[in-house]
Amino acid sequence: SSRIKKLCYKQKEGTVHGDLQKLELLFEKILEKI
Repeated sequence: SSRIKKLCYKQKEGTVHGDLQKLELLFEKILEKI
């Protein structure tokens, strides 16, 4: 069961990391407009 928990945790970390990358791209686009 600990293995499944680790996999779920990794997936959550992955989605959070992906969201952060999307935010970074948005900030870059906003900065370009300024």
